[in-house]
This record gives sequence, C-alpha cells and structure tokens, in this order.
Amino acid sequence: MDNQHDDSATRTRLRAAPASTPSRLPDDPEERADLLEDRRLQWDQDWAELGGEA
Repeated sequence: MDNQHDDSATRTRLRAAPASTPSRLPDDPEERADLLEDRRLQWDQDWAELGGEA
C-alpha cells in the first residue's frame, strides 16, 4: 500500500537569487559571523512569512 509520505520525489530547498548573496564568505571572522547571522535571520523571517511551510 502506497503512502503519500513515502514520496521519493527530489526535495528542494529555498535558495536566494544568485546575485543576492556573495559567493564566498569574508575572511574576517567578525564579518563572516555577521553575514552568517544575517542569513540565518533572513531565512527565519522568510520561513515565518510562509507560515512554516515551503
């Protein structure tokens, strides 16, 4: 018996537009931490706007 939750389709993740984020992180540890934190906060905000659903 098939279950709808056993779907073997490829899952996708949310991604930013290619030009919206730098391709590599800064060398400075403080700048790197700030950028990663900004990305995490933006991801959390985007997720909340979607109601926790993708």
